[in-house]
Amino acid sequence: MNKKSDYKNELKIFLNEIKKFNKEKNKPLKIKKNSKIKNLALKNLKKILKKENYFIINLKTKIDKEIRELTDITANALGSKISQNKKGEKTITVTPNVKLIKNYGSRINNEIRYHQSNLGGSLHTDGPQLNQTPNILIMTCLNNSSKGGDSVLINGKDIYNYIKKDNPKILKNLFKKFYFERRGFTLNSNYIFKSQIFKFKKRKLEFRYLREYIDNAYKQKNTTPSKIEKKALDYLDKCLRLKSLQKKYKLSKGEMVVINNKIMAHGRTTFSVNKGNQRKIIRIWLK
Repeated sequence: MNKKSDYKNELKIFLNEIKKFNKEKNKPLKIKKNSKIKNLALKNLKKILKKENYFIINLKTKIDKEIRELTDITANALGSKISQNKKGEKTITVTPNVKLIKNYGSRINNEIRYHQSNLGGSLHTDGPQLNQTPNILIMTCLNNSSKGGDSVLINGKDIYNYIKKDNPKILKNLFKKFYFERRGFTLNSNYIFKSQIFKFKKRKLEFRYLREYIDNAYKQKNTTPSKIEKKALDYLDKCLRLKSLQKKYKLSKGEMVVINNKIMAHGRTTFSVNKGNQRKIIRIWLK
């Protein structure tokens, strides 16, 4: 997986713009509504997302403070941040929670979310527990693991086309509504809800998926998916594991991947939990 060389000029111009600092206050350039950087982001970077559905930028710095600032500026240029949990946090550092992993192992349950574990696989779209999933996902590497931790991307449209050709009956069932849980958000009467995995919105295909959140939603409803529904889910998981459809890339410190979350699923390979400096990925959701 390598999009660093594609649209090189646009990315270079954008990077130069976001790295302009106010020398007096030593703060990064603030984004104004009609500023050059805002126009560049909308005209060029969103154009890339529309065509390629993701791109990677090397921020050309290894300093944590600068990486965080440049990530924040990019996010503000591309959209509006949305909360990722019941605390209302809009920027999260994804790192393994060693204490929870020791207590509960690596399995995903009510006490531990996927991003708090060191599990691989489980390709998914972000924010499937929201009424409206994030439009854009930004992930920037502060530190990667010594072993594993490769980012894995797969285009939902490729999955759709594969299933449509190989098993159209299964595809039809994936357009039906399944239970999802709102893990990470406040428990209330609307904690379990139903949504489609695949759907067309204004003639554009959208994809929403995280298997663990579906399975746990059915458990909490004291029910199970029908045999046909379970078969469809299992088949979808099988397709998500197809290496021929996957793109892999190990982010290095200072590299940022920007993803069209409405159609791209992502995951990672299992990684080692270090004794010292853990794997750390900045994550931002945008609408």
